[in-house]
Amino acid sequence: MAREAETREIDGFEVTVQQLPGRRGMRLFHRLMAAVGPALGAAAAKLGAGSSALDADIDLGEATRVLFDRLTWAETEAIQKELLETAQVTINGNVGLLLPVVDEILAGRVSTLLKITAFAIEINFRDLFQMASSAQGLLAKLRPSTSPKTSSASGPAGDSSSSA
Repeated sequence: MAREAETREIDGFEVTVQQLPGRRGMRLFHRLMAAVGPALGAAAAKLGAGSSALDADIDLGEATRVLFDRLTWAETEAIQKELLETAQVTINGNVGLLLPVVDEILAGRVSTLLKITAFAIEINFRDLFQMASSAQGLLAKLRPSTSPKTSSASGPAGDSSSSA
């Protein structure tokens, strides 16, 4: 079975990302979870069924803080390089690898590079985001309602012995 590739326009750039091979993806997933599991878990919990990680209402400041608290720049760069190794970008109709031109085309556009990296994470770990989203929905349905119950009877527990 061929690895999945997906193309998306991100801030005016057409970017194509291909999934990593299975074991390599698992190895990278382990690295990510060890470093930023809580931030990714919070992001996944905010996704609805069929939603994109890029569409989630995520506190980017908190996610970024967790990312920079737990990863050195060398680790961040190595993870990003592995995720984007085969990513392609289309510029003026020409398709080429993203990494060799990333410094030139994304100068001053750090948020775009973060969005492209998030897209690569989504493509490689989509099933995990969907599992987390489904689990959150199931837990919400199983949680007891905290809204107060109202009774039409006067008095506690249906006692209608109040004086008339």
